[in-house]
Amino acid sequence: MFIHDDTYFIVRNNMVILTSPRHPSDNPYIPPMQSLENLKDCKPKGYLSWKAQKKMRNMLELWFNSVYHKNVECKKTGKKFDNYMVFLTLTLSAKQMHDDKEIKRYMLEPYIQELQERYKITNYIWKAEKQHNGNIHFHLILDKFIKYNNLRTIWNKYQKNNGYIQKYQEKRMRNYKNELRVLKYLEQNKKIDSQRNRIKLIKKSIELNEKLTSNKKNNLLKFIKHLQSKKKNALPATIKKRILLDNENNFENPNSTDIGNIKGVKNIIGYIVKEMSKSGRPEREHREIIKELKELYNEPEEINKLKEKLKIIEKKLISGRVYGRSDKLTMLYNYTNGLTGNIKDTLNLILKKGLGKYVEDDFFDLYIFPVWKVFKQLSSNLYNELHKHYLSMYDDVYMSDDDIETLKEIQNIPVGPANRLILPN
Repeated sequence: MFIHDDTYFIVRNNMVILTSPRHPSDNPYIPPMQSLENLKDCKPKGYLSWKAQKKMRNMLELWFNSVYHKNVECKKTGKKFDNYMVFLTLTLSAKQMHDDKEIKRYMLEPYIQELQERYKITNYIWKAEKQHNGNIHFHLILDKFIKYNNLRTIWNKYQKNNGYIQKYQEKRMRNYKNELRVLKYLEQNKKIDSQRNRIKLIKKSIELNEKLTSNKKNNLLKFIKHLQSKKKNALPATIKKRILLDNENNFENPNSTDIGNIKGVKNIIGYIVKEMSKSGRPEREHREIIKELKELYNEPEEINKLKEKLKIIEKKLISGRVYGRSDKLTMLYNYTNGLTGNIKDTLNLILKKGLGKYVEDDFFDLYIFPVWKVFKQLSSNLYNELHKHYLSMYDDVYMSDDDIETLKEIQNIPVGPANRLILPN
């Protein structure tokens, strides 16, 4: 077991880490060649590295836990609690016409600023991804509940300012009659729940209608794909209602925003963290090609083929920043304390009862288990310490800007988001 005089423990969402400070004289750190190469090329890679994914996961877990514990405390005291986590997805309603950087600068940033001004959003995290059609879309986590109609209306306003609503209107007005014709066939069929029957029915309607032009046939085939992408419980009557409503609104308010349905999800933190930090197919392909290029030496033809393939994949990656967050979230940090006999006994008891796993390394030990559930059962003191820690972090990240500036002046700290404050007890 990794235990020294200066050993301390760090608590994460699902593990406890035992480690000690690294001394310069003991095994000095030598950065690998790849790290030195990365320092030379500081350009964004178009996706999150595994270190950035790890950093994002940790930040999300700390943020969610601080909000959760404040909510628990408010329920005990009967105080009003306004901060609720909202998982939002923003999409473009037409084919992307601008560079990723321009969309982030002229659409995403003003959108977040307006939410902050109108609805007092304090903290947020966003991440950009590419869809299968090549369009950029954004996952956004907010800390306050806002009606979905308001979220959609504001996003569509910025889409309209940049020409996406106009393109959407042109396409929908062109296909409106075809959509209704297909839905009419679907409504006449009793077995409308089966996707296979839907496809057969639409294909049959295309074959029977000899007057259909090639363009209209292509539009109907595209609409088949559109119906397949819908949820299984989206019946033709429901889709028809949406189409008619869109027509009444002159197709000016498309369904470009989606609030994640987290009802029934047992591990909400794990679900959202996974969605925000996952890698897409282009990112995985990019990593694989880079790995292959490093292994090839004397095969110029293969190297040239891989480089050509790499150029195609790089077009599918995000241009510029991949994710962003509010400055105050940099104040979050893991609970850390010196190792005591009480903690040692608790960790040994967890292993003895088979409630967790143990992983040993030269520089650290890992105890993997559901921290909150187990500590609440076996060690009320540790649970209360963690509870106080997250309440303190909540106060830090939701402190007003005026209070932060005052504390920085008192402590003579230079103004900057990366500076962590030492708050008075």
